[in-house]
This record gives sequence, structure tokens and C-alpha cells, in this order.
Amino acid sequence: MHVTPMRMRSEALRVKRNAFTLIELLVVIGVIGIIIGLLLPALSGAKSKAVETVTRANLRQSHMAFSVYTTHYKETYPWRPQGGDMIRLEPHGIVGIGPGHFDISVYWPGLMHDIMPWDEHFQSWLGGGARFGEHPWLPVEGSSDGWRGTSFHMSETLLARPRLWKPGETDTERNLRPVRENDVLYPASKVLLYDFEKTHLRNDPDADRDQTLMLFVDGHVAAKRLSEARVLTDRPWREPRPLHDTPDGARGRDY
Repeated sequence: MHVTPMRMRSEALRVKRNAFTLIELLVVIGVIGIIIGLLLPALSGAKSKAVETVTRANLRQSHMAFSVYTTHYKETYPWRPQGGDMIRLEPHGIVGIGPGHFDISVYWPGLMHDIMPWDEHFQSWLGGGARFGEHPWLPVEGSSDGWRGTSFHMSETLLARPRLWKPGETDTERNLRPVRENDVLYPASKVLLYDFEKTHLRNDPDADRDQTLMLFVDGHVAAKRLSEARVLTDRPWREPRPLHDTPDGARGRDY
């Protein structure tokens, strides 16, 4: 077959039109890089939001645990007498421990063991992103984490009578008495639990850690600033702390 010079030039032009130049290729790569750069923060934000959703769901589930407890124990919040034992699971069985009275704010799940066993429910008492092993009280294998407790701390105002949070009062035995549900006058403004660990922010070093997820007595969950909580400053026996030293205790408002 005879190919004329004109046909050869036409074929060369067609091949040239179908090929990418180096500049065009670099432009495409640059556009792809820009798209990835725009998508990554959005994907990271979506992941953080999903982990936060787990924390919110677990806080709501914890409210159900408290509802079961108060129904079972005559409408009182978790409490134990001075010197009384609490339940703690160990690898080889169940033992009692005797922490200080206000340490219940951390160890409260131990008081719920009879109605909600720790080994069955502990995952619902952790924030999203928390690392845990097969046993609730042991560190994750291969990690430097210590004891794996709950992520959610209980407000200490629900561990003693409201009068303890009056100016000049002290932690005498008459004040360290059970708190009843009807002692809480503003359930929508009184914090029951708050996410102390904030594990959903583990991978976000720039996150606002003053913003804290909280479960209120009425069962709703909201993100509030710890620094904006109402605090009784007249504490002769300890340094005042937000959510633990609310004016009027269980009868007061945190927000």
C-alpha cells in the first residue's frame, strides 16, 4: 500500500492530538493533589464526628444504667457508707475495694455490678476512641496505658447532701449521705456524668479541650465549656472544681 506524504502528516497529527503533553500531565496531577487536599480535612472531620457520636450514644446508655440503679435502690444515686466496699473485677475473680468517699465519682460502675455487670457493660462506659482489652480492668496489650477505668466521671454533687455545698459547710458524716432523685431541682441543668477522657479528640492536637460532652440528669447530652460551669468558690476544705462544686449541690444548676 502506497502512503502519501500528506497521509503520513495526517496520521502524525492525529497521534499528537491523542497524547498528553508533559505540561498537561503535571496540571492533572496538580488538580488531583488539590482535590485530595480539600477532601482530607473533610474525611478527618467526618471520622472525628463519628467517634464523637459513639461517645454521645454511650453517655445516653449510661443514663439508662443510672435509671435502673435508682429504680432498684429506692430512687437514690450510687452511694456507699463510709468504709464500705465497692466491687472491682480482677483477672482471677471479684474483690472489694475501699476508696475514699468522693472517689465514687470515678469508681461508680463498681457499685452497679449487681444490676449491670462490668464485664458485660464496660464498653458502654467508655468514650469513642477509647482503647480497651478483653478485660475491662486491664491495660490494652502492648500499650503503656494503666488501669482501664470508665471515661465518664460522675458529679460529686450527687454523692453528698446538697447542704454540703453551702458556704462554710464541711464534709462531715451528716453531709455524706445518699442523694435522692427528688433532690435534683433542675435536671436539665444539672450534670450527671461528663467525658473526662475526651478520647474522641485523641488524634486532634488542636481541638478545644475546654468543650466537654456532658450527660445531664434529665438524660440529654450536650457539649459545654467546663470553664463556664457555675462553681462555689467558698470551699474551706478543698480547691473548687467545675461540675463537682456546684452552688447548692444537687439542688443547683451547673449551667
